[in-house]
Amino acid sequence: MVPEVAGSIPVSHPSFFLRDTIRMADILTMYGYGFSVLKRRAESIELPDEAKAAFAESMFATMDASDGVGLAAPQVGVSERLFVIDSRAMIDEESDEQGIRKAFFNPE
Repeated sequence: MVPEVAGSIPVSHPSFFLRDTIRMADILTMYGYGFSVLKRRAESIELPDEAKAAFAESMFATMDASDGVGLAAPQVGVSERLFVIDSRAMIDEESDEQGIRKAFFNPE
């Protein structure tokens, strides 16, 4: 995947939209309130683009399996500056808006 703008990539892989294609291997362990990874300041990401995309895919799969609309890397035990969102489920059917589904790397 090629970044759409610096710091974000569009998500266009078909498996992101078809819940039946989520593999259990893609589901990451989620950490809740009280875990130390959630208390640390996340680091900037310095991974090759393919590694970023693969990790973001796993985060989307985890978020989808949990019926979520957003997930940050520390919530899956990785203290890095990355989050994924999918606002499409929150859009009113009568609205012209389509919502977004994106991964954000090193947000400011």
